[in-house]
Order: sequence, then structure tokens, then C-alpha cells
Amino acid sequence: MLFGKLRPYLGKVLRAHATAYASTELLCLRPQHEVNSKWLAYCMLSGPVIDWAVATSEGTKMPRTSWDRLGTFSLLTPAPRQQRAIADFLDAETGRIDALIAKKRQLRLSLEEWEQGAMIDAVGDWRLVRTVSLRQLQTLVVTGPFGTQLAAAEYTSGHVPVVNPVHIQRGRIAPRRM
Repeated sequence: MLFGKLRPYLGKVLRAHATAYASTELLCLRPQHEVNSKWLAYCMLSGPVIDWAVATSEGTKMPRTSWDRLGTFSLLTPAPRQQRAIADFLDAETGRIDALIAKKRQLRLSLEEWEQGAMIDAVGDWRLVRTVSLRQLQTLVVTGPFGTQLAAAEYTSGHVPVVNPVHIQRGRIAPRRM
């Protein structure tokens, strides 16, 4: 198992499945037969271990932990059979979460395609549709006058309401009466 000691808050952990050469920025952990490597990987990615690695790291711009410091973390270690059961459970749960994330991405892509189709249907000529950044869009949006110089009629029905920050209260627009 490889654990990234550089910027440990990133939680870089890899279960190696073959012999490899690694950078000295990685700690190599070789679990013995009584330690399940999948379980150990989940432990190394857990909040308490990552927090300990961060707390024991040195440096500010490029903090690093070391095995001397990280190795002092105490870990409750269940029997190998329970370790395997825990790792299998976490594999199933993370698989389910990954599937939900993939489904959400697909739904987002479908929605974007639908929005593009709806825009083209509304505009009629797809060549009239263009993409602009919010910064570019800002130059195309005209804002009205703000302040107390406006006539009372501007705040009454029949006119376009003018809203400034003082009108936004508790998530609602509450125009001031003049």
C-alpha cells in the first residue's frame, strides 16, 4: 500500500497489486497476513488517519508527514474475517455511491442536451444561439437606477419593481413604502 506523505490532506492512497518502484514522497506499507489490505486502505483514507497525518506533518507550503510520526497512530484492529467483511461492505457502499454519481452525471448531460434543444426550438435558427460567460453577459444586462430618488409610483403595481439590497429580507423581496 502506498500513502502520499506530501500534502497528506489530499488522502492519496493506492493498493499496489504488483511490484513497483515509487517516489520517496510515498510511504510503503506492507500489511502482514493478519491485516486485510482493502481494510487497511479504507483505514488510511479515514478522517482520523488523515487528520493525524496532517497534524503530524511539517512545513506549510508543502507539508509532509513521515512514517516516524504517522506510525504512532493507534488503530483498533478487528480480526481478519471482520476486516474482510468491513472492506466488502465499504466496497459495496462506495460502488452504490459511484453508480449514483454516474447516474447524476448522465441526468445532468441529458438535461443540458434538452436545454440546448429547447433553446434551438425557441430560437428557431441554431446559428442565433451562442455561449457567453457570465462576465460577457454582464455587459449585455442593463440595470436601472437605485436609491431613494425614484418616484413612489415605481414601487406600486402596474410598474416594473425596482429592487435594491435593502428590499431583500429573509429571502424575500419586501419593498419599502415611500
